[in-house]
Amino acid sequence: MFVADTVSQTEQHTKSGTSSTYAYYFTEPLKDENRLWPKPSWMRSMAGHLDDLKYLFGAPLLANETSTFWQEQVNASPSLKKTFAGSEESDVKLSYAMMLMWSNFAKSGNPNYPVALPEGTPTWPEFTADTNQFLELNSKHIKVITTPNKERLAKLRNVLWKDRDRQMDLSNSLEVRTGTSETGNL
Repeated sequence: MFVADTVSQTEQHTKSGTSSTYAYYFTEPLKDENRLWPKPSWMRSMAGHLDDLKYLFGAPLLANETSTFWQEQVNASPSLKKTFAGSEESDVKLSYAMMLMWSNFAKSGNPNYPVALPEGTPTWPEFTADTNQFLELNSKHIKVITTPNKERLAKLRNVLWKDRDRQMDLSNSLEVRTGTSETGNL
């Protein structure tokens, strides 16, 4: 459900024409040794909400940090210890690429510059409603894809939000007719 509305909102943002839009699809499943609680056996292994933050804030880059101060911090916190467990070279590369792209975007509004992307990292295309291009991010590859499961998401949106959209349209039309706003009568 979350993804269906995210894609819809991303498409709406591109139509505003006021700024560039870049979309990504994070598909790196959280490793079992990084989980703060056990994964139920019935749950399939996939990336979850916020799993990208570990990479975005450089946890894999710090996993092998040996300073006494850092080791004391990690050893004092079971959750930090789990966060940094099991980082591999592929995790470090993904983390570095993500941090670079996000900092480039913060500096220039474009994740591809001013600092050159690591070798082998594709140019992150701007998302438009016509191209529907995302950057898929995981430790095996970073690649350009089109909106994953777009048809399924459209059906899901139609089923789940049809009534909500109708209610919003009705609410908006009543607001215009009655001359009210959130702050009171006009």
